[in-house]
Amino acid sequence: GQQAALQQQLHANALMHLAASMSYSNHAAEGSLVLSAAQRFWQQVEPFLASEPPDDRLRAPVGTALAELQKLDPALQSQVTALRVRLYEVHLAVLAHAHAWAEGLSQLQSAFLSLPEASMQPLWEEKVVFMCRGGGKGLAGEMHKLKDFEPHVQAKVWAVLGQSAPTTGEQLTGMLKAVDVLSAEPLTKVPYLIALAQWLYTHDFPLRDSEDQLMVAVDILMDHEDIPDDEDDATDDAASSIGSTAMSQSTKPTTVRSAPGSAAGSKRSDASGTNRMAPEAALTVVQYEQLARIYLMRSMMAPSLSARLECAFVAQ
Repeated sequence: GQQAALQQQLHANALMHLAASMSYSNHAAEGSLVLSAAQRFWQQVEPFLASEPPDDRLRAPVGTALAELQKLDPALQSQVTALRVRLYEVHLAVLAHAHAWAEGLSQLQSAFLSLPEASMQPLWEEKVVFMCRGGGKGLAGEMHKLKDFEPHVQAKVWAVLGQSAPTTGEQLTGMLKAVDVLSAEPLTKVPYLIALAQWLYTHDFPLRDSEDQLMVAVDILMDHEDIPDDEDDATDDAASSIGSTAMSQSTKPTTVRSAPGSAAGSKRSDASGTNRMAPEAALTVVQYEQLARIYLMRSMMAPSLSARLECAFVAQ
């Protein structure tokens, strides 16, 4: 109500004063005062974090604070590195909502030039989004720099490219790379396989391409589940029956092939047969949700009413 709005305005006023305090302290070469203001600054930002869309009142003070923190004595920079990364994330969210792509790219350039390399990971996804929205110039070179990061970080950034790239070809490349970099981490790869299948389906690729990715995901999840030996054959038979009834003559997930001439088929992700694991644990709730989503998607793709109903039943 009115009281909450008043409190938000008081926080916004405090941010403006604290940002001005950092500027004056830097001008006076008082690094300790900059640090003191910075410590209080984040406390005033936090009440805005739940705002949707991002509150535009953060734009000016957070931008000023970032500029002043970058000027701080190098000997003191380690004390504000984590704060700077969080402030960049907040500021970029505000700029993205305002479609201020050029300003965001300028901020990201400053961040990547001045922050320690190890602290840049949280900003990579934003960097790809802003580069895509800003025209994509130099994006290929930037993506090449990802090779030294952990596979899960690379996958997240490639997935962002798949969502934000300006052309269909670049989007497909991003989605495929997100899957490929996780070849040694099959369970982590499952949500990216599902996202790739959905992308292929919504972009009118052959249905077999989407089915291909979904069945690889099913294979990974089934390999992970801790199933007693005497139940293995029955489970395999059931999966095969569902696969053949719902989609096509293919019954083995790892032998599905895309239609001739399909762009996705020529670049399909590795089948899980190259990453098979011994069963080691029951599936988690999240993984069961992934299975349900897979079969709901297969229900949408099924060629007949009976096949759709069967996949929908399995999803339940």
